[in-house]
Amino acid sequence: MGRSVRLWKTEESKTSATYLYGPDQDHVGELTINKADGTVSSKPVASMPESDSWFYYGVLATEAAQRLWRSGSYPSEALLSL
Repeated sequence: MGRSVRLWKTEESKTSATYLYGPDQDHVGELTINKADGTVSSKPVASMPESDSWFYYGVLATEAAQRLWRSGSYPSEALLSL
């Protein structure tokens, strides 16, 4: 069974891009991509235990963020399915 995560951009500056991530906009965590080095910092999906958030959505959201960084493109929405 595949999994997917959606990202919604909330803020962008010259140095970073911040996205909400999760299965839908009612259940989200937050991540920030450092544009200089690709470092991703995140907060878990608030309605879930942190370990479940990381397993179900955080890993995918981090991979999606790293792909965005490598491409140099920060769209308003993104979807990653595996």
